[in-house]
Amino acid sequence: MKWHRKFSVWISLIADIRTEAKAQGVSSMTVVRTALERYLSTRTLSMKMEGRMVSWKLKKVKLDEPEVILTLDEQRDADEAMRIFREEDR
Repeated sequence: MKWHRKFSVWISLIADIRTEAKAQGVSSMTVVRTALERYLSTRTLSMKMEGRMVSWKLKKVKLDEPEVILTLDEQRDADEAMRIFREEDR
């Protein structure tokens, strides 16, 4: 019966999203995208790299725009994080 409860929560969530979208006169996907953008804009991403903690604050999140422009420092940190991730993944 546990799966039934979880399924009910999902159905309720979808119904709420559809109701909100109809009230705003937009698609359900627009409501979901906007909610995710707002949520991600309030988060800080953290990762431990070579014994030090590195954090990134997402300044602006736009899910419609796949292109991400990083400063040189941000690009260097991202490259280093990916290098460490690949080494730990081996």
